[in-house]
Amino acid sequence: RPPQKLNFQDPNWDAWRSCFQSFRAETKLDQEKQDIQIATLRYSMGPESEKVFETFNMDPNTLTYDQVLAKFDWFFKAKKKNVITLRRSFQNRMQKPKETVQDFCDSLKESALECEFPDAEERVRDQFIFGVKNKNLSQKLEQLFVINPAEFTLNKVVLVAKAFERSYAHDFLSLNSNDKREKRVNNLKGSIKIKEHCKQTSQ
Repeated sequence: RPPQKLNFQDPNWDAWRSCFQSFRAETKLDQEKQDIQIATLRYSMGPESEKVFETFNMDPNTLTYDQVLAKFDWFFKAKKKNVITLRRSFQNRMQKPKETVQDFCDSLKESALECEFPDAEERVRDQFIFGVKNKNLSQKLEQLFVINPAEFTLNKVVLVAKAFERSYAHDFLSLNSNDKREKRVNNLKGSIKIKEHCKQTSQ
């Protein structure tokens, strides 16, 4: 039989992991399909494993048992770190230059789990608003929060940010296209002037 459900508040991951690996070998679970092994691992760990698993953002079509186990290894290793240090790092987390708003949000969610915040979703929302690289977007999100703080959830924040990101990308491409068009026109005008000048000189 599998080991007892894992206590996520005070986990002894190494011992639990060892017991589950023994169970996996004895029951020949290791010979089953990858998705069955993964599902059994998650079920045996308990319902809290689902929240952690969702933060891994792994492709379900290519997922293997060893990959999932390695991710949980990383997660529980991170939990052993100083929570104060992790929270300080979380509060200093800013969106990276080429990082999308969705990737930034996912990263904050993962970090919030390590920090063991009792109000993780609110913390992620607030840090997201503070940390987005576009300050116009940050100010807009703050204004929307002030108007209706009760309904301005993390999901709504991300939806607004994604819409802004798409609009910003479209405006940038349009501006860039217009700049290139204007440059071509200016080059053409310059070329015409040179030809006219040469023509006048030859006369």
